[in-house]
Amino acid sequence: MCHLCALQVKPLLEVTNTEEKITQKEAELKQVSDKFDKLKFEHDDLEKKHQQIMEEKVALAEQLQAEAELCSEAEEVGQSHYCYLYSYYF
Repeated sequence: MCHLCALQVKPLLEVTNTEEKITQKEAELKQVSDKFDKLKFEHDDLEKKHQQIMEEKVALAEQLQAEAELCSEAEEVGQSHYCYLYSYYF
């Protein structure tokens, strides 16, 4: 009868081991999923910041172009000192 008990206990131990492995893998999956969510949030945040910086860059380039044109026009009419003062203060 002990031989029969051993045959019945062994499958139960295998089921228990399998359940433990499944629980462990589920915990690992949750950790990886949480890390992915965090990294995705950080990525999206960086994408937004990058977009804002690019928009600021375009605006500054347009402002610089306008100021360069203003200085060029001022030099044409002999007001180069205005261009120097304007660029100094702004």
